Amino acid sequence: MLIRYAKKYSKLIVGQLFFASVWVFSQLLIPRLMVDIVDSGIMMKDMNAIIHRGLLMLLATVFNILSLLISIYFLTKVTAGISRDLRADLFEKIIDWSKETRTGFSNSTLITRTVNDVKQVANFIDLSLRKIFTLTI
Repeated sequence: MLIRYAKKYSKLIVGQLFFASVWVFSQLLIPRLMVDIVDSGIMMKDMNAIIHRGLLMLLATVFNILSLLISIYFLTKVTAGISRDLRADLFEKIIDWSKETRTGFSNSTLITRTVNDVKQVANFIDLSLRKIFTLTI
């Protein structure tokens, strides 16, 4: 059922996954560059290697920050959009219930349950796209 809502945001999801990958790889590049600074620059007393690797580290940090911000932006758009669509569909479904079905619940209870359930789905989407994906790389 959730895939039906996610299809509408497939381009944003692909963009988020791409920029999350760039973020992870740029994070992994920084320690590698530090090893090169120590091995090539400090051990060999090569100041040009230190400056060159330091500039590459700075560039990797810029890519790291930009890719993280873009990834979070896409993730927020996806999560908010799916939540909005799901919440609207749930409210429509509840409105279509018969009077007898709704008498067992107060309006405030139905609203609270719907909002909380959608929030749980949004948290799952956020966790899936941000945490679980980046941990598998």
